[in-house]
Amino acid sequence: MIVSLILGLWFVRIWVENSSRPISLCEAVAHEYLYSGLTLEITATLTGNAIHDKRCGGENGEWANIEFSNQPEFDYLKNKLKQLNTADQMAESNVILRGTFKHIGTNCVSLPNSLINTEILSADSVKLTRVNF
Repeated sequence: MIVSLILGLWFVRIWVENSSRPISLCEAVAHEYLYSGLTLEITATLTGNAIHDKRCGGENGEWANIEFSNQPEFDYLKNKLKQLNTADQMAESNVILRGTFKHIGTNCVSLPNSLINTEILSADSVKLTRVNF
């Protein structure tokens, strides 16, 4: 029984890593232990040095830190998002990313999940959202 479960989980990991279908950040976070350490394509909303997905439920959805690989062709987008984010507004772009998903766990320094060595595969135009407190 346990051997079947372990083999099943490894089969899912291999299938996900070799699948060309992007998954949502919600799906990655919901199964963070299964996906941790795998290189994934993820759909999310980029806000600068973090990504989020409000479709996950809850007031703010799910968030993850992001560390980019060297990709000069997207420097303008990343810099524009950082420049436009203020206390009154949030600049966002819907993106498809490829990176290594890491579950770090809850701590006081960062978000519990990260996407590292990340490449932007595609990005929509920047949209601004007013922040209401």
